[in-house]
Formats: sequence, structure tokens, C-alpha cells
Amino acid sequence: MRASPMTRILVTGSNGFIGRNLLAHISLQQDAIVEGVDVQDDPARMVQLLKTTDLVYHLAGVNRPEREEEFFAGNAGLTGKIVEVLSACEVKPPIVFSSSIQAELDNVYGQSKRLAESTLVKYGEAGGTAIIYRLPNVFGNGAGRTTIPPLPHSVTILLTGFRYRFLIRTNCSSWCTSTM
Repeated sequence: MRASPMTRILVTGSNGFIGRNLLAHISLQQDAIVEGVDVQDDPARMVQLLKTTDLVYHLAGVNRPEREEEFFAGNAGLTGKIVEVLSACEVKPPIVFSSSIQAELDNVYGQSKRLAESTLVKYGEAGGTAIIYRLPNVFGNGAGRTTIPPLPHSVTILLTGFRYRFLIRTNCSSWCTSTM
């Protein structure tokens, strides 16, 4: 990370369920400056913030579009733009990416998430650090509409012992191992 008195953190998808909660949590840290960007923000603002950040939580994505093409633009396309900007930085900040267990499936959403993941793996191979979490369905207060009722899904998790899956592709920096 860049040497600075405060860690600069950028959260994409900051108006989403996970993004809102992560922003609230990080905002309590005294040694961090956190910024959020979301789909309605000016893309130039995101680029400027990416150029000065120490850590990116990339939570933005599309999971219920009107057209299938939006999956690729909002998942793989946005991830590609983020990696393009960060790759040009002298110090490549780590990216923590929220993917989906759907990336294991052969559907359009899964394909778009898998393509975003492959872009991040290349970022890691080029000297950056990328951490990819494949999350199952996420529920909680303020999550908005869901496709599976929370209680039955939670019971299924308890009965089956299901856990989230994650992949890590990194340049083996000490940052990654010390914060995991």
C-alpha cells in the first residue's frame, strides 16, 4: 500500500446492501478514509478515486438486469475498467471482489462473474493483489427484495453446513495474509 497516515479505501457498489453496511463499518475506523461510488455517480469520479486509493472493495455488479447484456457490462465490463485504471498506477492497490457461487454455473450471470474473476486473476498475475469471494445469497436487514425467503435459506445453511467459498489470487503480499 502507499505510505500515508490514513488508509484510503474505495467501495464500489456503495449504495447496495453489502456496500452500505461495509461503509458504515469502515467509517468507524479512525485510521481510514473511506469513499463510496455507485452506478449513479460520475464515472470520472470513480477513476479519480481509484488513482489515489490504497484498497478497493469492489462490490458493484448487476444481478437482476432488464437485458442479459447488462450482466456483462455491469460485472465483467466494470471490473475491466477498474483493473485498467489500477494497472496504470505505480503502486497497485489490492482489490477485494464480491463474486457469486453462480460463477460455477453455466448461466449468463455466472459467466459474467467468471469473466470478471478472470480479469482479476490477470491483475494478480501482473503484480497486483486480488481477493475473490464467491458468496451465496446474502440476506439481512435492509437487503431489499430477495429471490429466496431468508428464514428457509438460513435453515438450509444450518442443516447442510454450507459455507461461502472464496478464491485468492495474489502476489503473496504480507497484507493479504495478515488481514484474512
